[in-house]
Amino acid sequence: MGVGNFLNYWFKWPLDPDREVTVQNIVPESIIEKKLLGNDEGALFSVIDYCDVLSIALYDSDKKVIRVQNPKKWQPNEIDGLYYCEEDDTLYPCEAKAISTGDSINMVQLTGGYRTITKKMPHMNVTPVALVMVNNGINIGLFKEKDDELVLDKYYKVNFSPEVIPWR
Repeated sequence: MGVGNFLNYWFKWPLDPDREVTVQNIVPESIIEKKLLGNDEGALFSVIDYCDVLSIALYDSDKKVIRVQNPKKWQPNEIDGLYYCEEDDTLYPCEAKAISTGDSINMVQLTGGYRTITKKMPHMNVTPVALVMVNNGINIGLFKEKDDELVLDKYYKVNFSPEVIPWR
């Protein structure tokens, strides 16, 4: 990159989601009572799994999205979470950010994970996903490739009922 050139590394969420959905918070009561759930990436993936967030947000639960592995350390990139929908035969590599850090999605990381998976598994449908933990919810961005870059295809806003207390 030459002097004066600028790359937009940080993803900016649109003001309005394509869809907003409320998901029932079914994190086990014992975990809540003992204050075991945090507000980091690990907690984000735990809540996604407990509450079946990706199936509900992406498919209204008519299809099942299941965890393959979190994280998936395929060199040269780490994929924070890898999910799969058997009905669509689609992999969902996820780049995640926690509320505790206040970080934004880095498009270089998201693109690197996507390129790693498509190179290793060219026979698979792959939809890269950005996950950002927000106050009592998750912003979900689904991306597609256009002109050799990833662009936002759909933005879903997930809210929880009852509230996920550590996510304030």
